[in-house]
Amino acid sequence: MRTVALEEKNHGILVNMFDQGNLKTEQDPNGEGNPTMVVDGVVKWATLSADGMNRQFIRANQ
Repeated sequence: MRTVALEEKNHGILVNMFDQGNLKTEQDPNGEGNPTMVVDGVVKWATLSADGMNRQFIRANQ
């Protein structure tokens, strides 16, 4: 991930990883988290400005 982030930064592409955690879904009814609780985080990291953070690993519960 960090190598790709470095390579693509010159093209205006930011690369970060987002760990949503173990969510309760139809495929995983034993999951612990509510999927709607991570939406704000996903939107935040998907809409970073061109000078936004790069090469980071983000956890939903942080």
